[in-house]
Amino acid sequence: MKFVKSQTNRQLRKYVSASLSWGRAKSDGKRVILEYTIDPTDPAQAEAVKGNLQVLFKLARRLSTSKTSAEETRAAYDEFQNDNTLILGEPDYAALSEYGALSESFGLNVPLLFRYYRSDSLGRDHVTRYTGEQGEYYFFNASRSTQAAATPSRPSCATSSSSSAS
Repeated sequence: MKFVKSQTNRQLRKYVSASLSWGRAKSDGKRVILEYTIDPTDPAQAEAVKGNLQVLFKLARRLSTSKTSAEETRAAYDEFQNDNTLILGEPDYAALSEYGALSESFGLNVPLLFRYYRSDSLGRDHVTRYTGEQGEYYFFNASRSTQAAATPSRPSCATSSSSSAS
């Protein structure tokens, strides 16, 4: 009975309460991307990977907690790559990525009249590749979702009728 009462109250609130909402989220940062092919039977490579987890955590923390310049990011990348080249060889894939994203949403509900919700998302990614086909690549994405209804959405009731003549 408690479940039925809570569901009934939820549906009633949907039809009688007015609401206005707005939200915004922004993120940006830099990533160092290195890919190595490691031979697990080589003890020197296995030991190098084991010890580098601490270095990776330090590098990730440094890049995620402070606004670093492109030069600082490149210096951290070069240092990490130089430390690993002796044991692991050259990376199969190496790149720096600078990214950013922005999301916004807006909602308006006027009881018994209409409901409107919209969200927008924009993103960018600038990748500088240092192995293979070197160069700079830019990726952009955008999306928009809009939901508008003359009245609050209700469960649909499908009816069908059939007649047969014999």
